[in-house]
Amino acid sequence: MSDDQTNDEILIGHFEKNRVEDVRARFCTYHGRRYLDIRAFATSNATGERVPTRKGIALDPDKLEELRDLVDLAIEARDGGRHAAG
Repeated sequence: MSDDQTNDEILIGHFEKNRVEDVRARFCTYHGRRYLDIRAFATSNATGERVPTRKGIALDPDKLEELRDLVDLAIEARDGGRHAAG
């Protein structure tokens, strides 16, 4: 989402994925539209700074409730509860 992105990014939060990457959730504007961007960031060899990778997803903020429902189902499945629907 770096092309045509404006500087009105809002970082929501992040967590460490592994030793070389972290996952960040942020609101971004791309081509004039607002998105929730959940993306892996890695350290750039050139600058040493964390930069976004291609690994991620950008969603319309109206899809947040559906995303939350999927995460809830994943937690239940992980914990031995209800399994994913087919």
